Amino acid sequence: MKFLLPSLIFLLFAPIMLNAQVASSKEITYKVGSPYPVVDAISKDYFEHEGTIITVKVRKKDIVIQKLDASTLKFKSVRNYNDMPDDFVRESLLQIAGRLFFFYSVWDKPKETEQLFYREIDFDKGTFVGSGKNLIKVKGKVTGTLAQTSGFSFAYSGLGVVDKFAVNTSADESKVLVQYRKKPEKRNDDISYDVIGFHVFDQNLEKVWAEDVKMPYTEKKMNNYDYTVDAFGNAYMMTTVYLDNSTKRFKKDGSCNYRMEMLKIDASSQELSKTKISLKDNFINGVWMYEASKGEIICSGFYNDDGRDASDAKGIFTTKLKSDGTFEPLATYEIPLEILNQYASKRTQAKNSKDNKKDKSEFQELEIRKLVTNDDGSVVIIGEQSYVVVRTSYSNGRTTTTYRYYYNDMLITKINPDGSLAYMKKLPKRQVGSRGQGGMSFQHFYKEGSHYLMFLDNVKNLDAPIDKRLPGVHGDGAGGYLTAYKVNDTSGDVSKISILNVREVPQVASKELYQFSVNRILNLSDKEFVVEFYKKKKEDVLVKFTIE
Repeated sequence: MKFLLPSLIFLLFAPIMLNAQVASSKEITYKVGSPYPVVDAISKDYFEHEGTIITVKVRKKDIVIQKLDASTLKFKSVRNYNDMPDDFVRESLLQIAGRLFFFYSVWDKPKETEQLFYREIDFDKGTFVGSGKNLIKVKGKVTGTLAQTSGFSFAYSGLGVVDKFAVNTSADESKVLVQYRKKPEKRNDDISYDVIGFHVFDQNLEKVWAEDVKMPYTEKKMNNYDYTVDAFGNAYMMTTVYLDNSTKRFKKDGSCNYRMEMLKIDASSQELSKTKISLKDNFINGVWMYEASKGEIICSGFYNDDGRDASDAKGIFTTKLKSDGTFEPLATYEIPLEILNQYASKRTQAKNSKDNKKDKSEFQELEIRKLVTNDDGSVVIIGEQSYVVVRTSYSNGRTTTTYRYYYNDMLITKINPDGSLAYMKKLPKRQVGSRGQGGMSFQHFYKEGSHYLMFLDNVKNLDAPIDKRLPGVHGDGAGGYLTAYKVNDTSGDVSKISILNVREVPQVASKELYQFSVNRILNLSDKEFVVEFYKKKKEDVLVKFTIE
């Protein structure tokens, strides 16, 4: 891969100001399907295969599977399963090579064994295929870990306690990795070493290899984050390692007190090897591991020049793991000042323009959200500005704590196969709410040579030009306009498409649609996607959108 010199990078950044226009809503049309009974559930997942849509909705003690027709949007069937074991825990659902699997765990108290099961779902029938099959048995307790299988960030909103077993696949879906953390025998992090279980299966869930791996550092010295598997069955994990016995990111003299390492567990020998990732004078604050081609592991993410502000990004980096177990030199792409100042307040622009450590120019609170690899070896990295503000007040002897969640601007960057920068664009957005993510953030699709980033926007922004300094704020749960930014994959040209006002839907009796979530958006084809909404009167409805 070719890496650019800083002077060449500067030249590439010159013409990257957002050149966008508001497109007609006729570019994306919609059709409302027939209503069907609502299912109130703790979790809802959506899948499609050969024209059939399956929804899997998990309640406390049962599972509801709905089957719908992707073409007509008509409801076909529903099956309610109450034969699940007591206290089962939903772990994940994965569509692997056209087959759909529901993974769940059960604690066997008499045998003191944690167990992972799966049940396959038949797309044609809309039913489970038989009863649950045991996949893994672990003696003793398995604990959740601060991890996400799609990348890591130090920032608050980028982490969360996952379920006991994390399941993901290689890029070609030929290998499946199940990862878990055994409950430590000793509670003292100073002397206790994590034991991480790695089980690799083929696409039919037949075991390839399994090993409980003792970590090379104590629990106190390392934090484990991202996990992945390649097409050859090798397992990888990303971790931070503290340089001393404290858990502080910086020493008293201001020097960095941690490093990033990739750990690899070999598929043949199950031996563990370590590879350091270094950015010299900069600090990695977000990284994503992915398989670009068969067995080729790439790391991409954000960095800054002061690791104290863990979620702030000065730029983007990429690197590749070589066959000898070392990384290629990191290519870095700094976010230019003109992008930072787009759609920003005058106060923020003034702060960005100050050239000192206290008031440095960085994209604040930026989180990795999506990474897209193209067949030609290019990569598209999408980030989003998100954070939570916590306020505590005292009155009459009582303490009240409130949380405000913000999901704001997006940053999309494309890196060419030779390492040069294709484009970098800031996409303005303002969303705020009090119930976690709720209906905020965005969903990404790649269709017919363009990237679509879909989200709910404030209706006041409908006719506002994209280059307006600050778009109006969308309040979560207050209706909104379903909107998309369309980014041409080759040129980076941007247009904004206004699709549907969820409070003005003439095809629905109440004229309104409710309970929007980006997680309910399901991709159907190169031109179509569907979203499930609640329409009141205890009925849901599918809305299909078509890119004309």
